[in-house]
Amino acid sequence: MVAITIVPVLCGPVLRLDTRVQKPLKIPAIKFMDDSLERFFSAQEKGYKKILEFCLRNRFLTISLVFVILVSALLNLTAFGLNLFPRSNTDDSLTVSLNLPLGTTRSHTQGLLENLQETVKREVKGYTRLVLSVGGGSSGNSGSIQIMLPAPKDQTDTPNSIRTKLTPFTVNIPGAEFSFSAGRRFSSRSPVDVEIRSKIQEASLEAAQEVKRIIAATLPEVLNLDISLDKGSPELLVKIDRDRAAIFGFSVSQIAREIRSSVYGTTATTFDSSGEALDVVVRLREEDRQTLSDIKSIFLISASGARIPVSNFVSISNSTAPQTINRENKERIIHVQGDLPATTRLTSTEMAQIVKKVLDENYIPREHVTVSVGGESADVETYLPVFILIIAVAVFLVYGVMASQFESFVDPLIIFFSIPLMFIGVVWIYKITNDNFSLFSMIGVIALAGVVVNNGIVLVDYTNTLRARGVPLFEACAEAGRRDVHPHHPSGHHAFGAFPRQGHREHPTHRENPFRRPYRQRGDDLIPHSRALSCFQP
Repeated sequence: MVAITIVPVLCGPVLRLDTRVQKPLKIPAIKFMDDSLERFFSAQEKGYKKILEFCLRNRFLTISLVFVILVSALLNLTAFGLNLFPRSNTDDSLTVSLNLPLGTTRSHTQGLLENLQETVKREVKGYTRLVLSVGGGSSGNSGSIQIMLPAPKDQTDTPNSIRTKLTPFTVNIPGAEFSFSAGRRFSSRSPVDVEIRSKIQEASLEAAQEVKRIIAATLPEVLNLDISLDKGSPELLVKIDRDRAAIFGFSVSQIAREIRSSVYGTTATTFDSSGEALDVVVRLREEDRQTLSDIKSIFLISASGARIPVSNFVSISNSTAPQTINRENKERIIHVQGDLPATTRLTSTEMAQIVKKVLDENYIPREHVTVSVGGESADVETYLPVFILIIAVAVFLVYGVMASQFESFVDPLIIFFSIPLMFIGVVWIYKITNDNFSLFSMIGVIALAGVVVNNGIVLVDYTNTLRARGVPLFEACAEAGRRDVHPHHPSGHHAFGAFPRQGHREHPTHRENPFRRPYRQRGDDLIPHSRALSCFQP
């Protein structure tokens, strides 16, 4: 649509096809460069035209060879892994995070980080600033050191080399978990993510620890393995037997209120001391609420006035309370997450298959626990069908527009048959560069498809123009193909990155601007240039 409407409308009044007769070059150096480029492009056009004529004379051989290469490229494409976004560890900072067991004092955490900071000052070269932080809120068991670095091109030690230098100093600290992070991430999801779902917290946490151990032992390339649920702070788990409590005439709320009041206290009144209001809290003495036996000795007074210990209808045990509870689709979930180094050739979808295979071989399923692989690979599986549907709808709509513009169903088919051929270049470029396919790559493929369609429109339309002028089919296809690689030709600008080649050598009498003449007159009839044509017609 753009190629056959907006482009001609804009190019007609804007672009002037002046030759060197109208604008001769006067500077010798520029004239020499212009002559050299002219000879180069002319030789290229002649060579390409000979190749094209050979292909047109040997149509079966050409189509068969292209088909084989295309099938090979598509088979390689299906074997490509896919990242949701490209990974990078090139950054101007590196963050070293520390996690210690819950309950660790802030001073101990700070001491470890200060020791690591001294190691950084001694071992790391070229950093600009160090930022040390401890804890967050009331927690003192975590902290981090942010190592600020110069721009990547000026770095003495890169994030990778710093990680290598600091790892020997971090692995031997008991109970400490260090993780390194660098690079700008486009997604909050991890490339390695195992999801554990269960209604039983203890069972899901045990499964997560087992999964983490298996991945750490079998997949050393996975970095910064972490469990999203910490062990939590210690707590007392109180279970009330409702039936026994009802026999003694107590409700669950009465029992809970009495236990809470005995341990945490109840504000009985407020005391005014010199204008300052002080709460008067009534609770058990410190020595009377230290052990489980003390808690079980708490009593309630029945309707008859008897003292009934809560141990008659309550069971109390030690437990831990999670810091956070994550739910997805109303289910409790724990994530075992890890990163992949930016230098690895493995994509997130390939790593997901490897992790799934490792777990199938080593993990023993637990009752009431569900283990699945998620993360970036799950997002790819979600977005890819939608992406393909969008492309299919776009192709259908573009075909409809082109069919109406060309007034033919054949011309758009000729153009659209060239779209799959672009995957030959895409696949082999990625093979040669050994790069990973990502969502950005797919967006680039869509843009490339637009260029291919635009070139096809120009090529088919110019071939139809030559046919309308009486040029035989074979010569029209060869000449249109030759013009298609010409840098001054509209589609040639795509092929050569729009080389500034104003000095084409056509004779001044040949200055016909094709954008201003969408129709060619023959007698009393106006013949549209876009008439159905196939260069491979017999």
